[in-house]
Amino acid sequence: MTGAILAAAAAPTAASGSGSGITAMAWANISARGIGVNAAQTFAGFTGSITISASDTGGANISYYKNGVSHGLYTGPFPVSAGDTLAWQLSIPGSSGVSGTVTVDYNGTNLIDTFSYVLTWP
Repeated sequence: MTGAILAAAAAPTAASGSGSGITAMAWANISARGIGVNAAQTFAGFTGSITISASDTGGANISYYKNGVSHGLYTGPFPVSAGDTLAWQLSIPGSSGVSGTVTVDYNGTNLIDTFSYVLTWP
């Protein structure tokens, strides 16, 4: 999947006392044979929900785990709320290795994090 997929929604409000909005996320880079997943990150620092979208420069299959549950292949923006956890799983789309960068944003334009990956053919 390549190209940015954007979503529009109301901006989150800062959690009481934080004043800074969404807490910074830091998904780990992935280096694996065939398929890899990074550790879940917890959303915090806002109330209500935000819409998450992702783009990929390398063409891996992108899947995600929200609150520990697999949601299969990423097909477009989806909502998260404060307290939700999110991890990304990447896999080779064919029979050769692939590498690239995944960019994750919320509400279409607000960068949350980027992480790189290298997936080698088993």
